[in-house]
Amino acid sequence: MANKKAIVMTALVAIIVAIIAGMFMMLIFGNIAEASGAGTMVDSMCRFNTGLIAGFSSTGKSLLPLLFCPERTVTIDATDWSKCNAELYKSDIDRGRDYCAAQQVLTLADRCWYMYGDGKKSIAGMIEAWRGGSCFKFKIKNLPKTSGNGIDDKVIAEVAAENINPRTDQNYCKSFDCVAPDYNGAPMTRIAWPIEKTDIITGEKTPLKIKSSSGYWRIMYSETNKDVAGQVTQVVEFFTGKKFPLLAIAPA
Repeated sequence: MANKKAIVMTALVAIIVAIIAGMFMMLIFGNIAEASGAGTMVDSMCRFNTGLIAGFSSTGKSLLPLLFCPERTVTIDATDWSKCNAELYKSDIDRGRDYCAAQQVLTLADRCWYMYGDGKKSIAGMIEAWRGGSCFKFKIKNLPKTSGNGIDDKVIAEVAAENINPRTDQNYCKSFDCVAPDYNGAPMTRIAWPIEKTDIITGEKTPLKIKSSSGYWRIMYSETNKDVAGQVTQVVEFFTGKKFPLLAIAPA
């Protein structure tokens, strides 16, 4: 009996030490991220954390804490052609920088999707209980100042449709469910984007755009949006920095 207790205590101590070490690493390295295609150790640790929580949840409530998913801050450079499809976008004088930046934004969205399990398991209870879900706070520099330019969910969908996700070796639309471009609503069913205004007569929605004058935006994993059948579906949600979610650890 004593041996069993000793084994249990040893295991608990090891878990506590691992958690403390992980938190220390998050606090030191967790706030800075790259808008690159490759994920990071922090991404993998967050996915492991959320996977454990999904596996050990009970009646929609989290039995384990969310410790390894800090919100991280990213500055995207719209002229960094090494982080986007330069062959497609660099020669486009009008919209090239918008599209290069959009691909980097899409990469961050995909990393957020990966960190929270690719939408395969419901972990809404965990997000509520542990104030998590916010993946990245980002801003974009060197966007063109031309009137009419900017990045919205339709631009993100275009970029998704013409690029391969290096993480999955498949088109980005495979992950985010692109729909017909004339669809009056979200062009990607797994991306939730803020609406600037809705026409009271036609009901046409105008999405908010990220422009050269925009400040910080945020990317967050969410399970609050409903699909056309009224079912809750997992999405990656975008919103401006004016809305501040409840964070886990390592404030941005």
